[in-house]
Amino acid sequence: MKKGDLINEVSKVVKTKKDAQAAEDCVLPSITKALEKGDALVSRRAHLERMASNGTIRMKLGDVVRMRIEETELQHTMLYAVQTEAYLQKAIDAWGKDLSMFDINRDMIQRLLNSEASRLKRAGKDNYAVNRLRTALHALFQWAIARYDLVDQRNPVARTKKFPITERVKYVPEQWELDMVEQNLNAEQRLLFLFVLQTGCRLGEALNLKVKDLDFDKRLVTLWSRKSKGTNLVYRRVPMPLIVDEFKLPSSHNARIFKTWSSHPVFLDKTIQRVNDKNATGVLSNWQETWKTKMMTRFNWHNLRHRACSQWLKDNMPIIEVMHRLGHKKLAVTMAYAQLLGYSHFTLMGSQEVDSWDF
Repeated sequence: MKKGDLINEVSKVVKTKKDAQAAEDCVLPSITKALEKGDALVSRRAHLERMASNGTIRMKLGDVVRMRIEETELQHTMLYAVQTEAYLQKAIDAWGKDLSMFDINRDMIQRLLNSEASRLKRAGKDNYAVNRLRTALHALFQWAIARYDLVDQRNPVARTKKFPITERVKYVPEQWELDMVEQNLNAEQRLLFLFVLQTGCRLGEALNLKVKDLDFDKRLVTLWSRKSKGTNLVYRRVPMPLIVDEFKLPSSHNARIFKTWSSHPVFLDKTIQRVNDKNATGVLSNWQETWKTKMMTRFNWHNLRHRACSQWLKDNMPIIEVMHRLGHKKLAVTMAYAQLLGYSHFTLMGSQEVDSWDF
């Protein structure tokens, strides 16, 4: 129905010319907006069909996912690409690879997320995987919109909400746990472990460390990292830890220090499990009696950054220096890393002295 015809139909049900004019003033803006939106939808659909017929774009879900993964493998790590592909495969399994990309609406996405949340709930798990699936789908649509210049296309995932999760406690390893891990590592593993612990660096920064990044004259180490995905490498210089003096440096300046591991090393998790197994069987005869009955909490490499941050603050290091050493841009992020390692010797009730509690 054309704009004029619709206005005439509305005018027939009013009694006076004044009422007719008021009805026209009320209906005209909404009709105009609806027609413009309809024209935009038709134009965008025609644009996609022309691109598809010319072979310049394949808007089937399976094709778009494959192209997205191919580009992800070039720009990010293989681990990230594999994880992204696993989440997007859930969408293909639910809707089929031949479904047109932009025939997917918000209701379909919400039903997929609800189904995944129900599955995890039956398994007794939290909603972390649901939110990661939502993030992967949102990134897929954003990539397609930007890749093919679909400026009028809305992301159907944008208006869906994240699922609630139970916040995980940031675990800071205790000193006895660090000692036990160090004693059960080989020489090369020990160097990497102590370097991450003493510098508070990210694992990727340590694995990418090269000989030329070590300045023995100024006792500084240059660490390289990316602030966000797809951005250039940025650097920061931190004090050189004592463990660097034990490194056996390659002859080439471009050689990596820790060349054994090309991706995420898993020996830390295996070591903790091995120590706990020995502890359960009473093999740890060389450890203190109080330690024989303790089971180590499983922690990862990132927990070592939390430990370094907390220890530096406990040692009264200026927080601005802690922020720089960790490579943070915002002070709030640094404070989120910190955890109290021990209470003071005084309570708030009459300044009564109590024993310090180290946890």
